[in-house]
Amino acid sequence: MSSVTIGGHTYSDDNNPTTGLGAGGHRMRFIPLVQDIVAVAAEAASAEAFIAGHLVIDPGTYYVIDSGVANAYVLNIILNNYVQGMAISFKATNANTGASTLKVGTLAVVPIKKNKDVALDLGDIKAGQVVTVIYDGATFQVQSQLGLEAKVQVEHNSNGTHKAIIQKALNVKIVPNSTVNILDIFTLSGGNVPNADNIWVFQINTGNGLVPNTRAGSYLTGNGRFTFLDANNYGGAVSANNSRYIFYLYGIYDGTGVVLALSRYTGFERVPTTTTISDPDFFKLEDGSTYIRDSAHSCECYGHVWLSFYTTNTPDWTILTTAGLEPRVLFQPAIDYGGTLNLATTNISGSNIAVYSVVNVVVKQSGIYEVSGSVRGSVDGGTYTQLNSFIKIGSATYGSATAIAMAGGEFSGSGFYQSATINPRRVYGVAGDTIHLGASIAGSSGNRNICGDNGYVGATSLTFKRVG
Repeated sequence: MSSVTIGGHTYSDDNNPTTGLGAGGHRMRFIPLVQDIVAVAAEAASAEAFIAGHLVIDPGTYYVIDSGVANAYVLNIILNNYVQGMAISFKATNANTGASTLKVGTLAVVPIKKNKDVALDLGDIKAGQVVTVIYDGATFQVQSQLGLEAKVQVEHNSNGTHKAIIQKALNVKIVPNSTVNILDIFTLSGGNVPNADNIWVFQINTGNGLVPNTRAGSYLTGNGRFTFLDANNYGGAVSANNSRYIFYLYGIYDGTGVVLALSRYTGFERVPTTTTISDPDFFKLEDGSTYIRDSAHSCECYGHVWLSFYTTNTPDWTILTTAGLEPRVLFQPAIDYGGTLNLATTNISGSNIAVYSVVNVVVKQSGIYEVSGSVRGSVDGGTYTQLNSFIKIGSATYGSATAIAMAGGEFSGSGFYQSATINPRRVYGVAGDTIHLGASIAGSSGNRNICGDNGYVGATSLTFKRVG
């Protein structure tokens, strides 16, 4: 038997090539055989370890944990080239903070896009998130849900119509502090103030549709907290002790970042500039903020919180947490700006009272308003009562404002209260316009009276509400 040789290594031979059996018999060369077996085993173990760390793939769908940094994701994959239609899933080690790329093995760096050709925004990839992308020949298009993707809520109306409402505040949580007059705004993902891995996204309409704006920490030294101080009548809310009041959470975009604020009303689209705490359009800024109010800055409403005000409590303000009154983020808060104003004191005159503005209000938001009013009056003597009410809008000077509606007329007799009521009318008002309720009364003798709250509460009143 001749010798056995593989790859240049001889493993057996004998001293009689004809019979295979010589005096010495068949001989095996054990040392080289064992050495090569050990070498093969070592190579196999090495390959196994390499594959475990790098994942060898062919075109298809694959999964690996990335080893890169934020915005520059790296996958240790052995791949000859990128193939159009290839799908890869990876677990991101870091959240992204903006436009991002993906590099597979030794191949070129490729941009990651969303919505076909849009660069990623801060928070689109969260730390620990599994991201699926498909190579389109030039970029990796994200197929999985984005880290902070807006939700859509469908509103079903009683008339059979439906409306899709986009969530405007993402990863935002409104949290009552253990101190009852303090409200904290946290992230849902982190359960605390925002940071690089847990960010807020506020979609704000700056004139060209909703634009996502992010915040990953303090901005203009604001800390995302609101402290309600004793004896402060925020937005003129307090009309009675031991009552409940609602405030709304806003995000303000100043061209660089997002500032948080609270207001009595929804519907503001531009930032009111008043710094008078009791004004109805006062924006209470987050604690510590150095933001300067600017009417050119856009804002959006995202949620609400109920508080009670009671001076016998310490502190006066208490954030309510009972079911139905707990703080919550809202998809699309309904506009609720408006109110009713009453004539406080009865106007009494021994002669006819010419038309004048008995009650008026300066509107703080531009939009469509539904306005109504009622005047109650009497003449003490004589044979008739001539009572009229008017609604006008525009100039702060009553005589220069534009007439919208009137009601009333002549009533026979005297000594009885009569009413001149104007039913709701719609009118467009510009922020800064004055809405007037005008009144006049005439008679033949005796005092002429336009009734105020001291005679009959709500007798003469103006009601306005923004409806669009």
